[in-house]
Amino acid sequence: MFARSLSICFVATALMSTYASGSLVYDLALRVPGQKPSMGAIITLKPGQRILGVELLLIETVLPGSESIFKNDAQTVAFDGTINRSGNLLAFSADLSANGADGRFEKLVVNSSGGGPSPINDGDTVGYFALGIFGQTGVMPTTTDADTAEAVLGTVDLIAPLTGSTTFTLADYSMDDGDFTTFSTGSLEAAARGSGGSFNPNSLTLTAVPEPSALLHLIAVFACIGLKRSRLQA
Repeated sequence: MFARSLSICFVATALMSTYASGSLVYDLALRVPGQKPSMGAIITLKPGQRILGVELLLIETVLPGSESIFKNDAQTVAFDGTINRSGNLLAFSADLSANGADGRFEKLVVNSSGGGPSPINDGDTVGYFALGIFGQTGVMPTTTDADTAEAVLGTVDLIAPLTGSTTFTLADYSMDDGDFTTFSTGSLEAAARGSGGSFNPNSLTLTAVPEPSALLHLIAVFACIGLKRSRLQA
C-alpha cells in the first residue's frame, strides 16, 4: 500500500514539475467549414438549413512558460519512416448535445485515423482509442500557429431550427480524468489542471432567420388581421 501511494505521489509530482512553469489550455470546439473554431459563436441561417461536415476539435493553447504536449515531436518522421507518436492522441471521449428550439445534429462520425472507435462511440458521443502495441499511431495533431495545435476528433452535420435558436455544445465525456490521453501523457485534463490551465467545453449556436419573402408574408398576414379588426370596430 505504501509503495502504491509513493508511486502515485511520484507521478503527480512529475506532472506538476513538468507543467508548473506555465499553463496549458485545451478547448473542445466545433468548426464550420471555412470559418474559425467556435468559442460561443452565433450563426444565423435559414430555417432548417444544414451545415455539412462540421469538424469536432480539441485545441491546445500553450501560454508562455509551458511546453506543448501535442507538439512533443508528434510529427517527426525518423529515417526508417516510423513516426514519433508521443504527442499523438491515444484515446478520447467527447459528448455533443443540442439544446433549445428544434435544431438537431446528424451523422456524427469519429475520426478513426491511426486507431478506431471505442465501445462508447454512438450517436452523440465520439469515442476513440489506439493500440500502440499493434503499431497504431493515434490521431496526429497539426500545428496552427506558434502557440496552438489541434486534433480533429470527428465530423457532424448540423441542422438549424425552424424558429428560434439551438445551441450545440461539445464537452468532455465525463468529469473523470483520462477521457483524453496521448502516448506520452496519461491525462490531458490532469496535465492542464496541474499547469494552472483548464480543459473547456465550447458551443456553437444556430439561429433561424426567416427569408425576406417569408417576412413579407407575415407582414401581409398581420396587415390583413389589423384591417379586419378596424372594419369590425367601425
